[in-house]
Amino acid sequence: MKNESVIPITIVVISVVMVVIFISSISNDENIIYCKNYSEPYNVTVPIITDSVDFEEYNYVPTGYFFHLSQIYDIDDKTKNRVTGNFRVDSGPTINFFIFDQKNFNAWKDGQSYQPYFVERDVKSGDFSFIPDHTDRYYYVFDNQNLYETVHIYIEGTWNFNYKETHYEIQTKYREIEKCE
Repeated sequence: MKNESVIPITIVVISVVMVVIFISSISNDENIIYCKNYSEPYNVTVPIITDSVDFEEYNYVPTGYFFHLSQIYDIDDKTKNRVTGNFRVDSGPTINFFIFDQKNFNAWKDGQSYQPYFVERDVKSGDFSFIPDHTDRYYYVFDNQNLYETVHIYIEGTWNFNYKETHYEIQTKYREIEKCE
């Protein structure tokens, strides 16, 4: 008889202990840790060896006139200089297209002998490429010799180069971090 009464008491005790453990785990929310991922910014120093400068222009050229876009290329601390791009006539007749440095642009305007870096005559579009060989202002010239129609033009280009000495810039990047409360 003694053994028979111990088994029900043991079952009751085990059941009570399990209920107490369960209740204590439910009421113990302050021990739970909540975590969430966040993006955190940080700065890095990055070497710049190559770089580029873009340009773009929409404009018009009246009959019998020219339009020029000018860019200064400072090549003193740079190597592998190259300017590439394209131009087009969006409406109107063909044009003459030139690329000059300052000296040759002035000579062309004054009707003197000149040496362009690039020339296309009697065209509606084209691609260009040239190497600026000294620091100067360079001119992209659209010459509309037509006496009856205005020309609407577009030009875009990029000057690519390498620095002789490495330049540096600070860039902001982001990393995922976990924050827990």
